[in-house]
Amino acid sequence: MSGRPTGRAVHTVDEILDLVGRMKELNFKPGEEFLYNNTGYTLLGVVVARVSGKTLDAFCQERLFKPLGMTRTQWRDDFTEIVADRATAYGRKESGTFFTNMSFTDVIGNGGLLTTVGDLLIWNENLDNPRIGGRALVERLETRGRLNDGFENEYALGLVVRLP
Repeated sequence: MSGRPTGRAVHTVDEILDLVGRMKELNFKPGEEFLYNNTGYTLLGVVVARVSGKTLDAFCQERLFKPLGMTRTQWRDDFTEIVADRATAYGRKESGTFFTNMSFTDVIGNGGLLTTVGDLLIWNENLDNPRIGGRALVERLETRGRLNDGFENEYALGLVVRLP
């Protein structure tokens, strides 16, 4: 993706699948090191869609968002779509002036979730008192990664988990 930074080029799932399909080798043997990347989340979104026969948004609406009452949460699958009450992200240049800093991407799974503070509070309440997914899901989401040598990193399934 070199030369195609976020905000300068539209990225798609098909493009990511093409790039991953052309990879010749892994960076290291599985479990030997940890290196965060978004590709796994993109691939997971593709798997969910293919297995369920639904878009990732339709699947999540049916299984997660609607049952929890998260009425203002959706996966963005078209970055040009107008979303009611959406706040636009801004960045600050070294000069101190601001610029619009929105991803121009139709990739979901690794990003593209549109939500509100209220819906995030509902999601967090489900982590504390699980109604959807049960305690097993919460425990899995909060299980830190372990390398082959036994080292536990702070990254779980989409969460940073720091022990006291």
